[in-house]
Amino acid sequence: MPDDRLEAEAATLIQRFQEGSAPILQLAPPRPDRAAWTCCLLDHIRHAEDVYLNQLMATEDMEEGLKAIMGKRKPVWKDK
Repeated sequence: MPDDRLEAEAATLIQRFQEGSAPILQLAPPRPDRAAWTCCLLDHIRHAEDVYLNQLMATEDMEEGLKAIMGKRKPVWKDK
């Protein structure tokens, strides 16, 4: 991949993250190792459910995200 194309792709990816809600991005886990997922899949599912229900759903940005989807508009993140 030519350097200028790589830089453009990286800039696009960075912009997508910058447009996101800070608390939600902080809760997103790094990409898991396949072996770790297969050995403890049930534990990971329970942990993901806990994060979703007890952390993500408690944020103001979660509510704003749902309202934005329903209203077919871009969300206005409060980072809360």
